[in-house]
Amino acid sequence: MEIIKTNIKENEYTMELMFKMFEDEGRIRLSNAAGTTVEFGYYAIVEDVNAKGEVVKTLSIEEVKTDTVFVTTSASFIQSFERITTMAEKCGEDFRKVSVFFKKSQRGRDFLVAGYVK
Repeated sequence: MEIIKTNIKENEYTMELMFKMFEDEGRIRLSNAAGTTVEFGYYAIVEDVNAKGEVVKTLSIEEVKTDTVFVTTSASFIQSFERITTMAEKCGEDFRKVSVFFKKSQRGRDFLVAGYVK
């Protein structure tokens, strides 16, 4: 597992936080939060090798109020989330709220995307 991007500072890492973000079976699929806004404390994007030997990106976000960790491998959501975090960093913004919603592709398939919430 390699952490690609995160807002967790070096002095904030604990075994409990790492386990909760990356291994806990109690994590919830982010698609279950579609249609809502998630206010998060921590996020982390990691790359790992799956059972097929393929490198897969995973995003984990910890919701502030409930400490619930949402997780997704949705490439479309991770890509839009990464773009928003990059824009926020460039603008000096503290990006802490993300809307989670589905869009429909030209072929009629639903895909998960992130939206900026001030």
